Amino acid sequence: MGLETASYISQLNTSNPAASDAVGQADDHMRLIKTVLKTSFPSGTTQPQIPNNSGQSGKFLTTNGTDNSWGTVAAGGGTVLIATATNSSAVSSIDFTDAFSATYDAYLIIIQGIAVVSGSSNLQIGIGNSDLSSLQDLAYRIVEEDAAGNTTTAIAASGVTGGKVSHAQNAGITTQACSAQLWVFGAHDSATATRIIGTSSYFRASHARAQVMVTATSAASNVSFRLSSTTGNIGNSGLTARVSVYGLAES
Repeated sequence: MGLETASYISQLNTSNPAASDAVGQADDHMRLIKTVLKTSFPSGTTQPQIPNNSGQSGKFLTTNGTDNSWGTVAAGGGTVLIATATNSSAVSSIDFTDAFSATYDAYLIIIQGIAVVSGSSNLQIGIGNSDLSSLQDLAYRIVEEDAAGNTTTAIAASGVTGGKVSHAQNAGITTQACSAQLWVFGAHDSATATRIIGTSSYFRASHARAQVMVTATSAASNVSFRLSSTTGNIGNSGLTARVSVYGLAES
């Protein structure tokens, strides 16, 4: 009689029962199969414990200690890349149209290595409607420090369409062109004034860093933004600048 000893599926012998075994021995094989199944798939519930994978893409299998079920992965907070652009030539501006929407309440703009063509110029940011044919009036304040942490410049202005990101940036030092991170709040909301805060780093007479504060002077929906210089072009053929825009997903 070909009846093996087994507790788990992997221990079953597919050669058993042999063709020569008596029919009366079938009950022994049936009991063995039942024992193996109950040991391999132990459960105190009548619910099926082998999960059905159909339609469960992107989910995870969980249990409450008795039954199995499929769970949905919750969306987590973090930054979501919306758009990015590179530039390695002198241009009048770098524009991002329809970058801000009601999808996110806050946005992050990362600027890497934007040079100014004219000496002692300022990199500035403007915000406005979809095609930037109408720019929002702004007020700004930039507080600049040198490498030693000494405050060297504090400049403020209002009623302008460009808020300073750098101050009197040196056009000849492209290895330390302006880089910045700017947080944008309430851009799409027509009931609030758009606000921009952040920090920048660049070379003037020496290495400088600045705190940047820009606010719209009135409530309006601003869905696009423009980076430009107060004098001349921005960009340099010997330097690849990159600008990326991210939305902040809160949940």
